[in-house]
Amino acid sequence: MNKTQRKKLEDIVENIYVIKGDIEELKESEEESFSNLPENLQEDDRGLQLETNVESLESAVGLLDELENLLQELIGE
Repeated sequence: MNKTQRKKLEDIVENIYVIKGDIEELKESEEESFSNLPENLQEDDRGLQLETNVESLESAVGLLDELENLLQELIGE
């Protein structure tokens, strides 16, 4: 891998880092919304959807972590 390609990968990794932060903020917002629901409403459709959203956002961050690690390996060849 040449210097230009390595730099492009470094830029992509930086973007992934920023995107992960944005997703984390969304996840925290959904967690807060869930926590602010009265207990009896946490188990209704709205509460269940918030829980699903949090799980999906956590999964997205995990996948981005994996991608970031793979790209870091390429950069460090």
